[in-house]
Amino acid sequence: MSRLKFYFLTVVVVHCCLLSETEPLSLPTSSSSCRINVDFDKAVHEIGDRFVGVTFDTGLVENHWETFNPRSKSVQTLAKALSPSYLRVGGTPADFLIFQDGGTSSWQKPSFAKQNHTVFNMSAQFFDELYGFAAAVSWDLIFDLNSLLRNEDGSWDPTNAMKLFQYASKKNYTISGWELGNEPDQYRLLGTVVEPEQLAVDFEHLMEILQKFPIFRNSIIIGPSVANLGQEALDFFNRFFMAKGGKYVDAATFHQYYTDGQHTHADHFLNPELLNSLVDNIVKAKSVIQMFSPGKPVWLGETSSAYFGGAPGLSDRYIAGFEWLDKLGLSAALGLEGVIRQDFYGNNYGLINNEDLSPNPDYWLTLLYKNLVGSAVFSTTFDNIDGRVRAYAHCTNIKRSLYQPGSLTVYVLNLNSEMALNITFPQFPSARLDLYLLEPVPSNDLTSRNVSLNGQILALKDEEHLPSFLPQKQIGFFSLPPQTFAFVVIPMADVPVCLKYYLDHKMFH
Repeated sequence: MSRLKFYFLTVVVVHCCLLSETEPLSLPTSSSSCRINVDFDKAVHEIGDRFVGVTFDTGLVENHWETFNPRSKSVQTLAKALSPSYLRVGGTPADFLIFQDGGTSSWQKPSFAKQNHTVFNMSAQFFDELYGFAAAVSWDLIFDLNSLLRNEDGSWDPTNAMKLFQYASKKNYTISGWELGNEPDQYRLLGTVVEPEQLAVDFEHLMEILQKFPIFRNSIIIGPSVANLGQEALDFFNRFFMAKGGKYVDAATFHQYYTDGQHTHADHFLNPELLNSLVDNIVKAKSVIQMFSPGKPVWLGETSSAYFGGAPGLSDRYIAGFEWLDKLGLSAALGLEGVIRQDFYGNNYGLINNEDLSPNPDYWLTLLYKNLVGSAVFSTTFDNIDGRVRAYAHCTNIKRSLYQPGSLTVYVLNLNSEMALNITFPQFPSARLDLYLLEPVPSNDLTSRNVSLNGQILALKDEEHLPSFLPQKQIGFFSLPPQTFAFVVIPMADVPVCLKYYLDHKMFH
């Protein structure tokens, strides 16, 4: 049976062929044999410990945490397990926030009535709580400033930002990063326009101000934080960096969502063409940076499955993991240095549940990614079945696991609705494989909030203890059920690049 050869970016070589009727009866009757090969000549990219970050929408400031409890022991346990991590506090409400040292937050005012896009206050007390939470869980805070405070000549008015800088400096708060505005290419929807050339000047002004505060001299600046890179956002992004905006940001950021949350269906999460749409966004962004600011790190500064708060009943369920895990794989393979997940808490796409603050399936997926996936990323190609197999390979993260240097981590997604994958590694034909298979519970419910690891439902043991993440031992191959995803570690791979990476970095510790 013929197959089209599908070259998929740079992550793993997968050859897939249907089993014949003479295959052993122990294998599933509806299955495909997939051989995975990894190109170990060199690492095509390296990601850092903070590659995966999270957000709080600034709406949490406006609504005083909503149902989130920053003092909850279980919430802090969940959050700390993801550290080190950036916490970006931003979003559309950021451009309506006013800091008041000694004042009250809008939520405290009896007369306050929530309206869309109205100016609101953040008190010093709330900022203390926000910073205190980030510090308690060892997250690095990035705070998005109000860019719509403008002078008559159209330039940014930093007066209110200065009050926040002065307060944070006085309190000796180490703020890891700052951002100026949210999706400025979309300001016309808010009834105003800030040209990208002006915004580049505003970022220069922000940088100059921060340098006057010794405690912020090492803070990073990220931006311009444009929306999905359609033509309008891409034009803004291009003009911002053409206007030398790259001199004033430490990471170039754009946002990415696959669909409109109000019109998203389950099939979207399993659609290879939709998953591949991210490639075009990344390639466009990196092309602009290569032209105007070579070497500048590029981040997905805010990203999730669907905008407008996510898709109800989908974006916080097991099915959302297909988009999330594939996004992490593509982003690492294509050279991004940061992926900031919207949100840790909030809307329909939080890593934790809005009601009881328990982990959603993507929380466990994110934690396993951080624990098992290391810095070095390998180039890959693979034969595929209609694009419904996705596979990525890295050195194993030995800092967050008990694996030895030289170990290899591969993560695989099976988008097929009925076909299992029986996966082998010809480079390691009889190797021990440690399988971490994530499945919905019950197994046929992709919209379940419950997820199992190798058959064990994942949940906190108590408010201070995570569950154990025990692999299932396999020899030579493993079977990946339809519409599931998994990580597999090859502990004895002895990958030369991974061994060298370990030795090179060990010298600096």
